Amino acid sequence: MSERGAFSAVVSEVAGGTTAAAAARRMGIPVGLADTIVEEAERLGLLSRYGGACASCDPSAAGGCVGCPMTRIRRGA
Repeated sequence: MSERGAFSAVVSEVAGGTTAAAAARRMGIPVGLADTIVEEAERLGLLSRYGGACASCDPSAAGGCVGCPMTRIRRGA
C-alpha cells in the first residue's frame, strides 16, 4: 500500500468510528504509523477528537446533541 493510500484509508476508517489501532491491524501497518496519520489528519483539520469537538456541548440540555456537527458526521450527512 502506498503512503498516500495508507493516509486516506486510515483517515476514512477513523472518521467512520474505528480506532487507529484497529485500522492499523486491519490494514497490516504499524500502529505507530496509524497514530501519526491520525495526528496529521487532526492537524490538517480532516479529523477532530470528540473531546475537542464536544467541549461546548451540553448533552443534558433539552435536545441533547441535536445541533452537534459530530452527529451529522456520524450519520454520514
